[in-house]
Amino acid sequence: MIKLTDQEKQLVKEGKLNPADIMKHREENPVEDQKPAPKGEVEQIKQEIRETNMMYKDSIQKNKDLYKELEENRKKKEAFRNKLAELRKKKKELMGA
Repeated sequence: MIKLTDQEKQLVKEGKLNPADIMKHREENPVEDQKPAPKGEVEQIKQEIRETNMMYKDSIQKNKDLYKELEENRKKKEAFRNKLAELRKKKKELMGA
């Protein structure tokens, strides 16, 4: 996708330039205000993207681990609840007998 300069946008709006002919127009009228980004800056951004992506993946894994732990704790809680009910029932039987 080609990003139009303000001048090219104006020409397209006025009907003096066909968007399909942008490359031909640029060969005849080079665009000077579009400078490539400095390599160091691009590499720095790429590195930051890599680091952020790693932290994002770590967060996803931690969430998965926490959900597993939560599920296990819910099962334990249910087992303890059932055991308490059994013990209370047994206590009642012993006290009432």
